[in-house]
Amino acid sequence: MCWLVVAGVVGGCSLDDRARNEFSRQFTCPTNAITVQERDDLNADELIWGPPASPPPEVAKDPERLALWQQQHALRPSSRTVFHVQGCKHDTFYACGRSNKGHPMCSEGTYRPRASGSS
Repeated sequence: MCWLVVAGVVGGCSLDDRARNEFSRQFTCPTNAITVQERDDLNADELIWGPPASPPPEVAKDPERLALWQQQHALRPSSRTVFHVQGCKHDTFYACGRSNKGHPMCSEGTYRPRASGSS
C-alpha cells in the first residue's frame, strides 16, 4: 500500500503497488485478490498509443527514404513499466512511471499484439 501525503511530503510507493491500487479503485476489487505481473516484453508507449505507423507507399519504395523514416519513427525504450493486472474477473494493462516530482502514476492501456512480421 502507498504511504499517505503528509505536510506536502510524499511517501514511497512502488510502481506495482500503484498499478494494484489503480486496479482496486477501478474495479472495486480487494488488493489481496489482485495479481500484478511486470511485462518487460511490452513497450509502454505502444501499449498506450498503439503500434507504430507504416511508412507512406512512396517512402517504402525508396530504400534511402525508408531508412530515414525508420530512424525517425523508431520505437524508443519507454521510461515507464508495463504491468498486467488481474483480479475479480477483470484483466487489464497499466503503463506506470514517475512524474517529474517522483510521484508514481499509471495509465491504462490496451495490449494489441503486433501482426506477424512486424518489428
